[in-house]
Amino acid sequence: MVKLTRKKILTECINLLVMIAGAFCLSLAMHMFMLPSKFIPGGVSGLTIIIQTLSGFSASYSMLILNAPLVILAFIFLKKEFAIKTTLGIGMTSGFLAIFRAVKMYEFFNPNEVWLSALAGGVIGGIGIGLLVKGGGSSGGTEIMSLLVQKKYIASSMSFIILAINVFIVTLGSVLYMTVGGMDLLTGFTTIICSLIQVFLGSKCIEFVLNGLKPAVKFEIITNKGDELKAEINNRMHRGVTIVNCEGGYTGDNRDMLICVITRTEISTFKKILKEIDKEAFVYAINTREVIGKGFVKRK
Repeated sequence: MVKLTRKKILTECINLLVMIAGAFCLSLAMHMFMLPSKFIPGGVSGLTIIIQTLSGFSASYSMLILNAPLVILAFIFLKKEFAIKTTLGIGMTSGFLAIFRAVKMYEFFNPNEVWLSALAGGVIGGIGIGLLVKGGGSSGGTEIMSLLVQKKYIASSMSFIILAINVFIVTLGSVLYMTVGGMDLLTGFTTIICSLIQVFLGSKCIEFVLNGLKPAVKFEIITNKGDELKAEINNRMHRGVTIVNCEGGYTGDNRDMLICVITRTEISTFKKILKEIDKEAFVYAINTREVIGKGFVKRK
């Protein structure tokens, strides 16, 4: 049993407040922008919008119904804490949607400016999902499905799974709008484009909430001048460098491999150092999602 300390309780209270803010933002984006414009943001949220648009059945209820079997699977196969927080996130999002509908909160819709709804819905909805994830849960739907697939097939890409599901749902919704809903071809095409814009903006906002403004890049450098490069990077950039002795598989020569993590704003300086010290160095870069440690994000 996990021992509850004052710090742990405070952390969980902050996480709860973050999740409440996330559920509020996601619900606001759905009620004010996505539902009036009939956008399809992908995932379970997209399905709930399709259902309410075509049948009138409340998105707040369909969100609970559609997520119920996924939450059960999450409790069985995923971490219990994640499953509990996801259940809480889904419940809060559905609750806010029901409240907004009950009080008849303002809905923005202008057929001549649907792109504005796509921008606002994508940004606010993306921030909402990002806050839910940052609080330790999720909005359900595709996040749970992708984690379940990744647990079964470890090598699978979570981002690719989410993208595939979202593309399928956007396509399905568009077909249903034009066949069952009687939407004309031009309006249907506009809805697809705006939905994809919204999904793209939402993914970028989620990334921003989770990773902040300073994404980092990991460089690995194969060189004969490891000590010189290390000294220059330390002195001019104040960044740490790890040196690994290695052997070339083709030449058999002994060389140094330097590993260094920097921010994107430091790339120009980093390249200047490489050019000055060793033009023949073999270098490759890897984007990193999060860096915790000195010079980046402090450990909690």
